[in-house]
Amino acid sequence: MAVYTGNLVDRLESVLLLLLLIGGCFPVSAQKPPDEQIRYYQSKLAQDPAHWPSYAGLGVAYLLKARATDDVAYYAKAEAALKRSLQLQPNYEALRYLAAVYIGQHRFQEAIAYGLQTVATWSSDTRSYVFLSDAYHAIGDYERAAEVAQKMLAIKADFYTLSHSARNRYVRGDVEGAIREMQQALTLAAQDELSRELTPWVQVQLGRYYFGMGDLRQAEQAYQQALTVSPNDALAIEHLAELRTAQKNFTVAIKLYRKLLKRRSSPEWRAALAEVYARAGRAAQAQRLRRQAEAAYRRAIREGRVDYYRHLAQLYLHYDANLAEALILAQKDLKARQDVYAYDTLAWVYYKNERYEEAVKAIQAALRWGTKEAQLFFHAGMIYHRLGDAARARDYLQRALATNPYFDVADAETARAMMKEVGSP
Repeated sequence: MAVYTGNLVDRLESVLLLLLLIGGCFPVSAQKPPDEQIRYYQSKLAQDPAHWPSYAGLGVAYLLKARATDDVAYYAKAEAALKRSLQLQPNYEALRYLAAVYIGQHRFQEAIAYGLQTVATWSSDTRSYVFLSDAYHAIGDYERAAEVAQKMLAIKADFYTLSHSARNRYVRGDVEGAIREMQQALTLAAQDELSRELTPWVQVQLGRYYFGMGDLRQAEQAYQQALTVSPNDALAIEHLAELRTAQKNFTVAIKLYRKLLKRRSSPEWRAALAEVYARAGRAAQAQRLRRQAEAAYRRAIREGRVDYYRHLAQLYLHYDANLAEALILAQKDLKARQDVYAYDTLAWVYYKNERYEEAVKAIQAALRWGTKEAQLFFHAGMIYHRLGDAARARDYLQRALATNPYFDVADAETARAMMKEVGSP
């Protein structure tokens, strides 16, 4: 299977973007560099230590810094500043962004508690619902996430409400509906000055949906449109590299990932580039990058990045390495968030450890929401094959290849070979 760099619904890019562009009551634009914001609010607080809006602004600045640097220490600073703001004066901004801090720390129940408080106090403002929806989504409570998204839409159909609704449609298997709502969000974003800078992000989400359907032409068109507006957009470059890998254009994929790594030393990008090097027959470079990615994941986990449990487990699964540790990591990940991909990861770990009865229970839990992703179907097919259920194995392998024949270079080849083994009905 492909190394894990995130999926269509669990990376929470929307959190960062909403932090940047939802209008807040702050004198310094949230689009300014976080360090500039931090200095500004610290200077304000030096003059007036009881100025609650400055504590709220400082908390948001620390939150942006945490997202920009992947340094979890800034989440603690953000939490302290926002709580101090609330102590001085109950206020909307501090309450709302505390939920975002807890999402960043994977303290989802606390995020939900603050999200519910925000909604109860400011129920007519769609911004109140954003982080509550994100938190429910993160723990795999897709029913409540969808309910919150629908409440937002009922108040106002705008960029933020439509993009959240689209995400919920996608995970529940309504890919066409997700594309339709994301296209509507794109139209509205282009019309609104505040949201216009988010159009590349929307294009990338559309591209990801199209890629998930196996429509590489539309996916590439969406990524290229994003890059036309924002030539250095990291998310667009990353997913264009993924697409080039699927097309077996490894030379271009390598160039794109290396371009990203010059900007930021991301373990996700190192792991992805290692896979491309391996596909291209450059084993020494692949091994070097894989070790670097593993070391970075381990370091991040020690520093509190619990979201990297899944990444490291998937890295081990990809290379059939440290499978006992991968199981521990997958179990920890499931404890933190019970979403589709936590169950899928656990199912595949059980499969690799030859614990097929446990694997089938986990994959059934992953599939219960109706998410239409080829990787899920592939895992289900392989698990049922090991259990001797040829009919179900054949059905899921067919669905994997029909959903997206390009979902993974190696796994797609395995699925085709396995189809010959399980035979016709």
